[in-house]
Amino acid sequence: MTHCKDEKCEGKVPETPVTELQTGCTSFTSAFACELCGLLHGPHGSPFYNRGTEKMAYWKGGRVVYRSYGIVPRRKRAELDRR
Repeated sequence: MTHCKDEKCEGKVPETPVTELQTGCTSFTSAFACELCGLLHGPHGSPFYNRGTEKMAYWKGGRVVYRSYGIVPRRKRAELDRR
């Protein structure tokens, strides 16, 4: 496990990919989600960023969503602290 690259998040990124993202015309890259905020990271630890929409890729509800870089919702943080 590695640490999430979001400086506001203290979550961990497991070594098991949750999905693959298309990163080129015909290429795909494994994506690893932070357990706390869902930010998707590539195999070398860099977060996925969509230059076209200027948003980060997150794993939420079993699918990829793109949204602005942000902090972990308080409710989610409290839920994970109880584990």
